Amino acid sequence: ELARPVARRLDVPISGNVHRRRATAFQSGLSARERARNLRAAFAVRGRLDFRHVLIVDDVITSGATLRQLAMALKRAGAQKVSGLAVARAG
Repeated sequence: ELARPVARRLDVPISGNVHRRRATAFQSGLSARERARNLRAAFAVRGRLDFRHVLIVDDVITSGATLRQLAMALKRAGAQKVSGLAVARAG
């Protein structure tokens, strides 16, 4: 829901290629180290990535673990640059 108005404003498409490979525990209440471990290899990109620069839109960044894991999956799929945009930062 957050990405839709951003995509409209920037006049860019939204990709549906990223998916969660496995269920993960809720991040709230976990330490930074536990968050990183919890999300390790949790995301993958289906099919071909048609974008060189990808913007990840998230609601809250706490430790950065989700953004980091998503960025790694997008880079493995061929993204040359990955940027992150969050509505809020916790902590």
